[in-house]
Amino acid sequence: MLSDDTAVPTHASEPDAAHDALIAALAEIERHVGRLGWDQPARLFALVRTDELVAAEPALAGHLTVTAPDALSSIEQEDFREGDDLQTTLERIQWSQAVAGCALSVERSFLPST
Repeated sequence: MLSDDTAVPTHASEPDAAHDALIAALAEIERHVGRLGWDQPARLFALVRTDELVAAEPALAGHLTVTAPDALSSIEQEDFREGDDLQTTLERIQWSQAVAGCALSVERSFLPST
């Protein structure tokens, strides 16, 4: 689960390792989303501990590398639709206990008011 104070998994053995795991997962998501370019809808990813994912889904072992005990893997929620109000949509999501957190990719443009 995520701690309200640190926004990294609280079951991590060391805060620095958990922070590094979160940064690595977010960088992976950014690369994945960035390949598709601009004008993409909001995309939601579950973050799960890679070692737990491999234990639960052994067939994925050949596709995933456990680089550290606290490594996180992102799983895109392909059926996610932001709807009319993104905040309301996010408030309605329920995650299983296996999910350590989530990441959301949203494109926003800010233009001058002229």
